Amino acid sequence: MKKKLLIILLMIVLTVVLSVNFNLNMDLGDSINIADVESFEGELPGSYMNDDEIYFRADGSKSVYSFKINDMDFEINIRNATEDATVFFINEFKKERNEKAFNYLLNEIEKAEKYIYMSLYDIDNEYFYNQILKKADEGVDIKIVTEEDNKNNYSEKLVKNEKIELIYDGNYRLMHNKFIIIDGYLLITGSTNMSDNGLNYNNNNLVFIYNNEITENYMLEFREQFYDKEFGKKGESEKVYKKIKLKNSEISTFFTPDEDYQKVILDYINNAEKEVKVMIFTFTDSNIAQALADAYNRGVDVKVITETFQSGSRWSVYGDFQNKFPFILDKNNKTFHHKLLLIDDKHILTGSYNFTKSALENNDENAVIISNNEEFYKAYENEFDFLWEKYSK
Repeated sequence: MKKKLLIILLMIVLTVVLSVNFNLNMDLGDSINIADVESFEGELPGSYMNDDEIYFRADGSKSVYSFKINDMDFEINIRNATEDATVFFINEFKKERNEKAFNYLLNEIEKAEKYIYMSLYDIDNEYFYNQILKKADEGVDIKIVTEEDNKNNYSEKLVKNEKIELIYDGNYRLMHNKFIIIDGYLLITGSTNMSDNGLNYNNNNLVFIYNNEITENYMLEFREQFYDKEFGKKGESEKVYKKIKLKNSEISTFFTPDEDYQKVILDYINNAEKEVKVMIFTFTDSNIAQALADAYNRGVDVKVITETFQSGSRWSVYGDFQNKFPFILDKNNKTFHHKLLLIDDKHILTGSYNFTKSALENNDENAVIISNNEEFYKAYENEFDFLWEKYSK
């Protein structure tokens, strides 16, 4: 038995030594860890590179990545394309669904193997906090950027934890991002803050996108904040992937104030042919409001829901535009917190970006545009239509 084992081991060693080509087939969630890396050439989006180690976890998109490590050729083939993304909605009417969304979030964090990087406006939930502590104790690399104005008991404990690295933005503008990167294969974003209200009571959407290239774009943004301490206006956005094609979707990523996301929104509204449905927390941008009015006047079905409390602001567009297109207020006793546009049964624009001058010019914000995913769009539209009916009464 020992003799046979020795022969098998020798064969494996000879195969590795004599071969310079490694072809690896992977499925969603599969991961590899390669040590003793002296040199790397090529493309491996979402990978974790630290000293002489490379870690990679496969997303759900069918892709092929070729690269060299120590002058040896590697090719990773992600074989079976799966669903691109999952979305959950939080509102005041469906407590069980809210709990399901939160449990899904905690479960994805639980499945993290190597690292969790977060850029979050607010961390104020005990269960989320405890889950982060648990993963840090397991050896997962935890790095967090958060808004200094939201400094609280949880964030201060995280700062003092030797197994976690947390920094405050230290910027007089808002670090308003809402994104989590897990193992370079999963991006969690949307309008949701990691707070008791955000996860349980406020109207929000929480998006899970399984794609290495999208996470790579977000990794670049995170590195600028965490390592370079760059917040607010930094220059041109350093996105590697401009438009990412998935099995059922096409997705683009945006970061302000480095990118003119207002122009992107205006272009989508101005080119709308059938419908524009909007759910927005703070709406003070008169250019976007006028574009919606113009679309309505040319026959586009325009409907907008906005936050009641925010509509009373002297800067809100609600007073000037409430009679120029269907424009209603929410009735949530907490907060109507979406930042969302739905356009022509095709395009979903979501993220942390409110329709304000600060979001455009000053704050750190993130957004994604998801196109051509019929099932995903329908989920968003169902939530909009449900809330429109509730709040119109």
